[in-house]
Amino acid sequence: MADDEKREDPSENADAFVVEQMKAGADEATIVAMLEQRGVERGEAQELVSRVYPDVMRAAEAEQYSSEALLPAVAGGVLAALVGGIVWGLIVIVSDYEVGIVAWGIGFLAGFLVVRFAGGRKGVPLQAIAIVSSVVGIVIGKYIAYVYFLKEFVREQIGDEAADDISYLDGDVISLFRDDLSNVFGGYDLLWAGLAVFTAWRMARPLGIRPRSTPFS
Repeated sequence: MADDEKREDPSENADAFVVEQMKAGADEATIVAMLEQRGVERGEAQELVSRVYPDVMRAAEAEQYSSEALLPAVAGGVLAALVGGIVWGLIVIVSDYEVGIVAWGIGFLAGFLVVRFAGGRKGVPLQAIAIVSSVVGIVIGKYIAYVYFLKEFVREQIGDEAADDISYLDGDVISLFRDDLSNVFGGYDLLWAGLAVFTAWRMARPLGIRPRSTPFS
């Protein structure tokens, strides 16, 4: 064997290995045995599992989804959509430029607030809420900027009175925005929206470990 070839340390990345096996459903004793097979001393393996397993299991139990978290999560999603959308719309108006990374940030905000309002719970229903909230927030931001620049165009072409008559809640304006979606959302917009959706989904994704009540001994 060449001098520069080093033998892999069996305990290297052992924490990640323990978590990976927990996701696969292995119990403490099984994980200890698997670590021993990887070359970790039994005492070291037991110490490692007794340190990592309870902490990860507590985190899994804390994030376990319950139906009581649904309404608070919806409230968090609505807040994220409104705040994120308004902030992005205002940034576009002030800068006259669409900062795409802000749209990505809406996905982060949606995931964060949904989980926060749900008391740290995670799961598929909350992922769905976070995704919808991020998309709605992006649409709100687009709509705010769209109407503002529409008003400015009308002001320039027709006059202040006509521009002032345009309302954000006007059904005709909403219909115009909807009909113009293909022009409003370009390729880069869809890219940033996709990143926002992925981020929202990931932040509300659980560890994937089934909580257990059996302590390690």
